[in-house]
Amino acid sequence: MNRFLYFIYTLIILTLVLGCKNKEAEVTNETVKATGIIEVPPQNKAVVSAFIGGYIKDTPLLIGDEIKKGQSLLTIENPEFVTLQQNYLETRQQLSFLKAEYERQKQLIAENISSQKSFLKAESDYKGKLALYNGLKHKLKMLNFSIEKVEEGDIRSVATIYAPIFGSITKMNVSKGMYVSPSDEILEITDNDHIHLELSVFEKDIMKLLK
Repeated sequence: MNRFLYFIYTLIILTLVLGCKNKEAEVTNETVKATGIIEVPPQNKAVVSAFIGGYIKDTPLLIGDEIKKGQSLLTIENPEFVTLQQNYLETRQQLSFLKAEYERQKQLIAENISSQKSFLKAESDYKGKLALYNGLKHKLKMLNFSIEKVEEGDIRSVATIYAPIFGSITKMNVSKGMYVSPSDEILEITDNDHIHLELSVFEKDIMKLLK
C-alpha cells in the first residue's frame, strides 16, 4: 500500500458495476468514468524542514521507507550550532551572578539601605538575561540538543531531525552534502492508515451511481 501512494494526484478511471435485472442474477454492466485523487487527512501528513539551516551530513532513508514516530531521519551540520551552545553556557553563568545581585538588592531596598535606582538596574539586568537564557534554551531544544549534555560541556556542530509522525517517506528533496535553509522542504512523511479516495463525476452520471 505504501508504494501505491506514488500515484497520488494522477488520473483515476473507476469502473462501477451497477444493477441486477432479476432474481436469476442476470447482470447489465455499465462504465462510469471519474477523475480523482488518493489523499490522507492533514494530520496524517508531515513536511519536515530545518529550524536552522545547514549542510546535510547523513540521510540514510529512501522514498518508500517506513519509519516510526521519533525515529532519526537525518543530521544537519552547521558551525552556528556550536556558537549557540556556547552562548547558552555563557548566559547561564552570567545569570547566576545577576540573580544573586538582584536578590541582594531586593533585600537592601526592603531594609531601606539601597537606592531604588540600584534595585531597578539589578532587576532589569537579571530579567533581561533570564529572557535571553530561556530563548537560547528553547532554540537548543527545538534543534534536539540535550540540555543536560550541553551543560556538561558536550558541544556539537551536528543536529538530528526526528520523525514527527509514523508513516513512510513519500518525498525526499535532499542528498548528502546539500545545504538547506529553514524554508526548504527536506522530506515528506505520509501515514496511509486513513487513506481515502476523492472522486469527481459528471452531473449526468450521478443518477447512475444512485441506482
